[in-house]
Amino acid sequence: MRQVQREGVFGRGQMAWVVAVLLTALPAGLLSACRSRTGPEAAGTHIATGDTLSGRLAPEVPVQAFTFEGVESSLLDFTLQSDELNRTAPRPVLTDPQGTSIDLAMHRSSPLGAATTRYEGIILMRTGAYQLSVASADRTSDSWYLFKHQLRFPSIVADTARLTESDTHPISFTAPYGGTVSVKIRPSNRSNLQPEVRGVIDPSGGRALDSTLTPAGVLPPQMAPTVDGGLLLVFVAPRAGRYTVLAAAKSGRGGEATIDVDVAPPSFGRAVWHNGADPTAPLPSAAVAAPRLAPPAPAPPPVVQPSLPPPSFPAPAAAADWSTPPAPKRVAQR
Repeated sequence: MRQVQREGVFGRGQMAWVVAVLLTALPAGLLSACRSRTGPEAAGTHIATGDTLSGRLAPEVPVQAFTFEGVESSLLDFTLQSDELNRTAPRPVLTDPQGTSIDLAMHRSSPLGAATTRYEGIILMRTGAYQLSVASADRTSDSWYLFKHQLRFPSIVADTARLTESDTHPISFTAPYGGTVSVKIRPSNRSNLQPEVRGVIDPSGGRALDSTLTPAGVLPPQMAPTVDGGLLLVFVAPRAGRYTVLAAAKSGRGGEATIDVDVAPPSFGRAVWHNGADPTAPLPSAAVAAPRLAPPAPAPPPVVQPSLPPPSFPAPAAAADWSTPPAPKRVAQR
C-alpha cells in the first residue's frame, strides 16, 4: 500500500512539473485568449452581406468607419466583437444614407461591456449606403474587431387579388442586389384563373427581367407553369430597392389569385480587411498573436471610401429546362 501511495504522489508531482513547463512555453497570445484571424481576401471600407470585416483600432486613431448597402423595409442584424475575449467590443454608431443617426439601444440583444455584441431587427427606412462607425472601448492599446451583418426581408404569404385580362395588379416588395426573388401566382377558391406576368419594374423604373442586367455568374430570369395551374417566376435582383411585378390574367381566364413572394438575400462570405487597419502588418496565426517588434506607425484618420463594385457571384449551375411544364411528381416534391 505504501508503494502504491508513493507512486501516486510521484505521478501528481510529475504531472505538475509537466503543466508548469507547458505554461512557461505557451506564447503570450494564447494565454490572452486571442481569437483567430483569417487572411484577407479583399481590402476596403465597403462590405457586402455575409462578409466578415476585420479592423484595428489604434490608440492614436480609436475610431473607424465603413459602409454597407441597406434596403428599405428590410431588417438589419449585425454582430460586432472584439477578437480578445477579455476586451469590450467597440461601440457602434449607425447612420442612414441621409446622415441621420439610428438609435441602436433598443435593438441590442447582448449585455453592455461584452466582448461580442449583437443587434437585431433594426428597421431600415431607405435604400442606399449606410455608415457604421466603431469606437474603441480601450484607448490604451490596439483593439482588433470583427463585424458581420445580414438583411432580412419580409415575405408575402397567401395574399389575394382578383386578376383580369384588362388590367394589371401590382405586387410590390424590396430586394437587395443579388437577392433571389421567387414569385408564385396560383388560382384560389377553385377559380378559372390562368395568370400571367406582364412585366417587372426594377428600382430605377427599368425592366428587371432584362437578361442583360442580370448579375454576372447567375442564371437569367426563369418562368414556368406549376401543376396547380399557377405560375412561378424566379429572378436575381440586378440592383437594390423596390420591385413591382405586374400580374394579370390570360384572355377569358380571370379569377381570384393567391400570391406568395420570397426574397433570399445573397451571402458573399469574404474576409475583408479594413483599409485603416494597417494591412501591411503580419497577421497572427489561428491561436498565436503576432509579436510586436516595434510600435506601429500612427494610422491615418478614418475615411469612408466610395462604394466598391459589388462582388461577383460564382459560376452558375447548369440551367434547368423551363421550356415545358415540369412533371407533376417533381414539382410536388419541391
